[in-house]
Amino acid sequence: MTVAEILVRPAALAEAAVIARICCESWKAAYGAIVTPDVMAAHTDPESRAARIERYMRENGDAHALAFRQGEPCGMISFGPAEDSTIGEIYGCYTLPEVWGAGIGAALMPFALDSLRARGFSCVILWCFRENLRARRFYEKQGFAFDGAERLFCGAPAVRYGMDLGPAFLIATHNRKKRDELQRILAPLGYVVRMNERLPEVEETGATFAENARLKAAAGCAFAGLPCMGDDSGLCVDALDGAPGIFSARFAGGHGDDSANIRKLLDLLRDVPEARRGARFVSAVCCVFPDGREITVRGVCEGQIALTPAGTGGFGYDPVFLPASCPGRTMAQLSAAEKDAVSHRGRALEALAEQLRKAGEVIDD
Repeated sequence: MTVAEILVRPAALAEAAVIARICCESWKAAYGAIVTPDVMAAHTDPESRAARIERYMRENGDAHALAFRQGEPCGMISFGPAEDSTIGEIYGCYTLPEVWGAGIGAALMPFALDSLRARGFSCVILWCFRENLRARRFYEKQGFAFDGAERLFCGAPAVRYGMDLGPAFLIATHNRKKRDELQRILAPLGYVVRMNERLPEVEETGATFAENARLKAAAGCAFAGLPCMGDDSGLCVDALDGAPGIFSARFAGGHGDDSANIRKLLDLLRDVPEARRGARFVSAVCCVFPDGREITVRGVCEGQIALTPAGTGGFGYDPVFLPASCPGRTMAQLSAAEKDAVSHRGRALEALAEQLRKAGEVIDD
């Protein structure tokens, strides 16, 4: 089952007992070695926890959401203002132990973050038991970062994580390496990149990079109701009449098999001399906004195909692409900063930023 098949919706006041059951079961499974038996007993009584949740929902306006898997409630998340009311906070994110690892938390978190952003919060925090390494890895995977703050919670050390909420682009991809690269490039421009693992995959039926980028961006915007950026990029080799082009990710048959794609490329170019191994990376980026506006830009990085792979950085065809601006080194041998400065995606995003500045665009989720 994929994250996209998990239903997340706001919880009703009448569902306080359902929320409490999920919290109690998760506490028992996760915190037995962290808190004392007295603390555990106090936090895992379903009736008192349900009454407390109902009171919070009535009096404090705490928001809760439930996740459903095959129609059954299996996870919850609660959120609202922090003690500093200008900051949002995730109060708790719990899933039933039997569905740990099924992507329930990954479906709940974007719902809460989007809701907090819509309420005007520019950043969000959460507290996590220091010894709960599984939860800490999960929060880091969702984009949170430990900010150095610590305190005692229920008698045990807890650490604080934070995340900047905006201005942000939702990106129509499930590729974390691409997300990281986009974030590195956009961060100096003041933008934050967000992934939503519930986004459905989009069939790339376009005939060009720009058409495929728009398909992704439009689908993501329609799904989440937020400004969405779609990217489609690939390698165009002169000796192969522009191939693999829009089929770069699945050049060897399977989607995203970098090693197989590189082997096929080098095999096809086995008898092609260096002087005829010219190539370029091309990136098209399209932004679609909920009001129907669109911005599309393009970036190109010229170079040639190496005789053999070199380097361990990057992804895709980076180990065999020699950018013209960095003689003697493949894209995979460049540092992240060097790659961002010359890459096709970096140039496309620079063009995007310029278009946004010209339009006076401020992304307000």
